[in-house]
Amino acid sequence: MNIRKKFIKTNIKLYQVLVVMIIVLASWGMRVAYIYNTKVDNPVRADARDYVSTGYNLARHHIYSSVVMKAVPPVPDKKRPPGYPFFLAAIFAMTRNFPNFFNTVLNTQCILDTLTVLGTFLIACRFLPFWAAIAAAILTGISPHLIVMTGYLLSETLYSFLLLFGILFSTLAVKKQKPLFYLVSGILFAAATLTRSALVLFPLVVAFCMFFIASGIRKRNLKLVSIFLVGFLILLLPWSLRNMRLKIPENRKFNPALTSFIHGSYPNFTYKTARYYGYPYREDPQISFMMKNWKNTFGVLKTRFVKAPWSYLKWYLGGKILALWQWDNRAGGTGDIYVYPFVKSGFRDVAILRLDRIIAKISYLPSLLLGLLGMVLFAIGRKWKDPEYFGLMVCLALLLYFAGIHTILAPFPRYSVPLRPYLFILGMFALSDIWERWKHWNSSPSTERVSNNENLS
Repeated sequence: MNIRKKFIKTNIKLYQVLVVMIIVLASWGMRVAYIYNTKVDNPVRADARDYVSTGYNLARHHIYSSVVMKAVPPVPDKKRPPGYPFFLAAIFAMTRNFPNFFNTVLNTQCILDTLTVLGTFLIACRFLPFWAAIAAAILTGISPHLIVMTGYLLSETLYSFLLLFGILFSTLAVKKQKPLFYLVSGILFAAATLTRSALVLFPLVVAFCMFFIASGIRKRNLKLVSIFLVGFLILLLPWSLRNMRLKIPENRKFNPALTSFIHGSYPNFTYKTARYYGYPYREDPQISFMMKNWKNTFGVLKTRFVKAPWSYLKWYLGGKILALWQWDNRAGGTGDIYVYPFVKSGFRDVAILRLDRIIAKISYLPSLLLGLLGMVLFAIGRKWKDPEYFGLMVCLALLLYFAGIHTILAPFPRYSVPLRPYLFILGMFALSDIWERWKHWNSSPSTERVSNNENLS
């Protein structure tokens, strides 16, 4: 009885809590069903090999290095951002062998991704009606791309969780105006940035929104936004200072920004032949020359642009964004929803997952278009001035931010997976906004007729 009164007092209905719990548990069940019915062909490969090696070296040698696991202490480097390797190192420290480590990582990622589904609802319900917030959570929960990522030793699942909860705490901070929420939000954004470096400038965008849009220009607001930035920097600076002092041997130097820029410079992920689609650098004879420095890269691209200007213009002025959001993961992966090859997949062997993939694929294009419409409706409306819509404004800013980032860098479809929840939220905003406009429009004619009849009489 007391629980019921508490729900009534906070305007939360008991059936709504039950609906959310069902969606969260179903999302967790689908992820567990996937990892226990899937076998990846050599899960420690490519990027995963770097992450696992770094995590192992941290746990066993207390040295940050991506050198393949050896008994002797490896040479320190900074090839990969530290967020995911530290996550793996913590699990390495708790487990005794690789099978136990692997299972623990995947089960933990299932929990994190399930919390991402819950977080999607918690963000959306602050400015959307219950049905729209639930729909955004359902779309996140059934997303095959998000589910598949829980089965890899890759950073997407951890990054999605940290980024989403950073946004959630930023909305709570603006709403409650409490220093602790600003601090926690900044720390979460820093942790997400240390997991995926491309996010590094986005917290400045969030701070701008907090200061100038969400709460107005006030002395107290300046203090609170400063706390947010302190939370961000306090976690980020030690890593930056460590890298500044670190001396890397020439044969171990790696520039992730240059590498990503080069990988994204090939129109339609193709150099000459479709055989190397998604991996065009494998047949590019000048790739080694370009990888040496930015000057070489721009020199080669200038020559190529002069030879085929239209191809490069199409690629950089829209082609990259379309590539980023395509369903097929063949560029930078193995195709469809997969990044690495598999021996068996839950999406082939489990009936509910097969059905889920069919539904998700059919609804994918409509959800993209709805998300785009939501961005337009929110941008042209006046709701962005309302602090209650701060979370939606951050969702819009995040999608625009990464549109800009991947117009410059490589737009592999895998990189859009952590952005799906925000696209779904904006799509549900579009539906709810259209519904409200329709109700208003539908009620207007009758009101006007009554007014006209009164004037005639």
